[in-house]
Amino acid sequence: MASDIGTGSKIKFGSTIPAMPIMSIAHSGIGTVDIKTSHLGTTGGHTYIPGDLYEPGEIKVEWQVDNATVSASGVTIPFPPYKAAAQTFTVYLTGTTAGKPTIAGSGFVKDVDYGAPNEELMTGSFSIKMSGNLTHGVA
Repeated sequence: MASDIGTGSKIKFGSTIPAMPIMSIAHSGIGTVDIKTSHLGTTGGHTYIPGDLYEPGEIKVEWQVDNATVSASGVTIPFPPYKAAAQTFTVYLTGTTAGKPTIAGSGFVKDVDYGAPNEELMTGSFSIKMSGNLTHGVA
């Protein structure tokens, strides 16, 4: 399999791919709890067993904040759905062409930050706390 680059990757909130220009998407990782089974009679190193549940992690997204749309109803700046309840999120790595990996699950926007530095792009980032099962697929 050939190596690939992240250009074209996107994230979908429910059934909507947001209009915000995404700069990067990163997953914190998936982890399993390690349960210590060592006792006073254990010799050598500690012993462990894996837990039954896994931590689905968080998805961190960085976007360009200054992509405003002006219409008759006012100015709209694409912003992550931070007031929404948990919903389905899908990450498409390097676009949606055949054979590209996806990861999907339920989650909610946990935090949002943004800034407007002098002579630099206005950017923001937000974290999605994943909850429950993750599904890995191919688009």
